[in-house]
Amino acid sequence: MRRGFTLVEVLIALCIIAIAFVPLLHLQLRSIALSESAENLSRAMLLARAKMAQTLAEDDLSTGARQGDAPQEDSATVLHWKTTVTEASPAGLGEALESSALRCVSVQVTWKDGASEKRVLLTTYAASQE
Repeated sequence: MRRGFTLVEVLIALCIIAIAFVPLLHLQLRSIALSESAENLSRAMLLARAKMAQTLAEDDLSTGARQGDAPQEDSATVLHWKTTVTEASPAGLGEALESSALRCVSVQVTWKDGASEKRVLLTTYAASQE
């Protein structure tokens, strides 16, 4: 009566296990990359919302552009932001609002994600206090 496994059976089982582990390891690496990408997107969105709130809170909503960098403490990613305030034409509003009083406020945040560049853009309209 034969007991145990032969060497060939053990080698075949090890090959099957090795072949199964390759896709699992690939899925784990892909999961880590997607998690980092989602974290960068969340940070960029938070920065864009903060810059938008900061711009709208100013008393003088004058036209122009400002920009800067926001390095992340626990990441190698650097977020570049640009805030632009331009005059907007109130199409369809008639005489209810002077054209020089309506401003288009845009905040753009860009960052490198591997070989590509990602971007978040927020735009809103506000009345100037001028």
